[in-house]
Amino acid sequence: MVTGIVDHTLDKDGKVHAKLLDLVSGRSGKAYASWLKERGPAFASGIRTAT
Repeated sequence: MVTGIVDHTLDKDGKVHAKLLDLVSGRSGKAYASWLKERGPAFASGIRTAT
């Protein structure tokens, strides 16, 4: 299985322009945590909500 990581950031008008960031093998929290760790602390610091 593959999980899609999607950015749902709102624009200046409050509209979502969903953007696919990556596709990750697996559908577990561990798969997501590994993907996030690979991006580094600067990337992770900008995340407010992850589900």
